[in-house]
Amino acid sequence: MKRIGLYLILGAIVLAVLDFLIPGNSNFLAPSKQLDLITLIVLIVAGLLFLIGLIKLIRDLFLSKWLEKRHEKIKQEIAVGERATHGERVIRIILAILTALLVVPISVLVPFLGIIISIPNILLALYLLLSRRHHLIINTLLFLIGVYLCFFSGNNFFQSYKMAELSSTPGFGEANALMQLLLGILSVGGKFLFMLAASWLVLGDILVKIKNQIFSRTRGLANFASLLVLAIILLLLPYVYQPKVKLGQGSGGGTSGNGASHFAMNNMSTDMAYDQNSRQYVFTATLENATDQTGPIVRIVVDGQDLEISPSNKNLTIANGTVSNNLIEIAAGQTGILKIFSAKPFYCISLLEKDFRYSNCFLK
Repeated sequence: MKRIGLYLILGAIVLAVLDFLIPGNSNFLAPSKQLDLITLIVLIVAGLLFLIGLIKLIRDLFLSKWLEKRHEKIKQEIAVGERATHGERVIRIILAILTALLVVPISVLVPFLGIIISIPNILLALYLLLSRRHHLIINTLLFLIGVYLCFFSGNNFFQSYKMAELSSTPGFGEANALMQLLLGILSVGGKFLFMLAASWLVLGDILVKIKNQIFSRTRGLANFASLLVLAIILLLLPYVYQPKVKLGQGSGGGTSGNGASHFAMNNMSTDMAYDQNSRQYVFTATLENATDQTGPIVRIVVDGQDLEISPSNKNLTIANGTVSNNLIEIAAGQTGILKIFSAKPFYCISLLEKDFRYSNCFLK
């Protein structure tokens, strides 16, 4: 087998000589552009064979013993848990590719700034691609960064499920442009992958410390199973999380519609408070009717669900206005104070006239 490199070199030389001799014999072949192209291709093939043969010859003659020692060293490092197995390397590469793929659309949607925002994900992708060993300290640091990114920076990772649920609230989606929605999805995906990869790396560092023959034989399966379990946990964890309510003025919302608008209402005219005595959340909306017509509210949507508008609903009160079945009226020139009470936190509230809406969100 050690002579293969020499044979490739000799074959490349013979092929190159024939490539020069045969096309040059006009008795057999007439000159043409096609013949010149074939000659060039054959010469390139001969050059590649020569290069491959040279590398093979050098490897067999000078590097074979060094490579054997290196292979043995790698096997020992894998056995004692210092180096990642082939299966672990494959998983790391897949995670790196997925992480890098999320960086591309963010960089396109938000040029330059998108790259800056994605620096943690870029560094993680490079680390996953280049690292071949177990580094508990570095991986723990990555895990702590992942915890910060997911739960303490910007939009909380757990809020994504609640925001998806609230998207059915009239006016909620209109407060977010399409680009913001896409960036939000990409941001959540990036945080999820960062947390998944970092937690899997730390768990892998812990698992390799287990000195058990059964585990050693099923180490590849354990790596894949741990990744799957962590992914399921991260996907299901938000279901047990209760997002907090931002007290005071709303954190997002606005007015929209094509119909008549009777109230001079904006984000500054709504408020969320918590009454310690009754232990209830209280939403307050100041409805200033500056028109010469009676202002109606025909629908109230709380977290995607219609709130009953009737005098019998004790969780709804109106000052300087009247409440009848399915209608709230504020007379011209009056300022109504609408209050909604709830023992449970609510996050997004929309007040609707016939063709106009006033929305605000208090998701913290």
